[in-house]
Amino acid sequence: MNTDDHIEPPGWHWDKTLNFGHLLTTVSAIVAVAVMASTFHTRLAILEQQLTQQQQTNARVQADFMAFKQDVRSDLREIIIKLDRIVEQRSNDRGK
Repeated sequence: MNTDDHIEPPGWHWDKTLNFGHLLTTVSAIVAVAVMASTFHTRLAILEQQLTQQQQTNARVQADFMAFKQDVRSDLREIIIKLDRIVEQRSNDRGK
């Protein structure tokens, strides 16, 4: 038999004292989570800014490409017209 007047019930036992080590660990974990959340927020803001800059760059490059494409088409039309004139002149010169 147990000679103590205090008999512990079977199962879980909750210690109601506050341990400094547990308190420090809990506070450290909360601070770590807060710092991690702040870091993620900063990274997300940077990525959003880079995405916006990339979209602007893509739009500018697309507009430049379309202008270049129009210039090339225009130049090709002029070349075709000049070649047609040369071919007509040569065919007229041979026919004489």
